[in-house]
Order: sequence, then structure tokens, then C-alpha cells
Amino acid sequence: MADYYTYSSKSDSCVRIRGCYSIYDRNVFLSRDDCRRGCFIYNGVTPSGEMDPQCYLSPTPGRCRDTEKDNFFTYSTKTATCTQIYGCYSVRDRNVFLTRTACEAVCDAPILGSPTPPPIPIENVAIQCRVVPSPGRCTEQERSNYFSYSTKTHTCTEIYGCYSLQDRNVFLTAIGCLRECLLGGSSGSQLDRRKG
Repeated sequence: MADYYTYSSKSDSCVRIRGCYSIYDRNVFLSRDDCRRGCFIYNGVTPSGEMDPQCYLSPTPGRCRDTEKDNFFTYSTKTATCTQIYGCYSVRDRNVFLTRTACEAVCDAPILGSPTPPPIPIENVAIQCRVVPSPGRCTEQERSNYFSYSTKTHTCTEIYGCYSLQDRNVFLTAIGCLRECLLGGSSGSQLDRRKG
């Protein structure tokens, strides 16, 4: 068993996990920095003086006693402001500040672009594409790359693992995925479900 990192939507941060995982699995990374690079979008632009890149990261609380918890400030990309947080944080972490003034001095800049494409109304997404596919069991040689529509990113993303084209929301090509999920399936979409 080894330590890996994964993005947790519950805490909106990268957390450590322990177990028999593979970096070829979705949402499994060797380090917290790899996880942050893979899961956090810098608002569609490369920060080049507009705002320090740390302002786009979600702080990860550590462990401490209740008496050691304290108030800090962090920049929230959701509200585009510095907000107060309470817990076991350290100012040595990225995007954690002792005062609101310190946070605003580093992170108070206009946000350019948008973190994700504009949301597609759920009624415009085919029902079978609203399901998150679950990988089955197979050998390493049987694993393969597929595509699946993500309601979080509003696009078809590549997935790797033990999936079957017979499952809902699993496609051989990105074009086939988009055609089936956003256009309600057009002629030829079945070709994208077949291998070979």
C-alpha cells in the first residue's frame, strides 16, 4: 500500500488516500501538487501578473486540537473575494493569510475568463450521459481509454480503465460522445460505440 492524492469535491481540495491505487486511475495522483495541477483550473488563463497562482488553490486543513484552531483568510474564486476560514491552517500553505488585508494584497485582482465553460442546461444532455460510469474489474492489459460526458466540466473527457462500450456514458471517441450526449444521438453515433 502507498500514499496517493485525490480531489475531493466534498472538501474542494486534494486529500491523501492510502491503498492499492494506480496513477492510471482517474483522479489519482502521486503528490498533492500533481493533484492540484490536474484538478484546479486557473480561470482559463495562465496567471501572468494578474493574480498570484496560489489564489486559485483551495487551502487544505491539517490536523490539530480544537484549542489550536484559528481564523484565517483565503481567496475564494467562487465569490471573487477574500473570505474568512476557521480551522487547522498554516500561513505557510498556499492561499492562507493571517488578515483580510494580506489576502487582498496578493489576490485582489480582476478574474479573467471563466473557470469552466458555460453550463449546458441539464435538459439538453441525454439522460444516459448524466450517469457517471463505473469501472469494472479486468487485467491491466484489458484496460483502455474511452470518453465519457462530464456534467461537471460540460464536455466529454477521457477516462482510462475497465469500462465497456455497452455501459451508459462510455464512448470510443470524443466526437461520438458529444454527438450522443449533446445532440441526442444522430445517424452514425452507433459507429462510435463499436471497437474496430
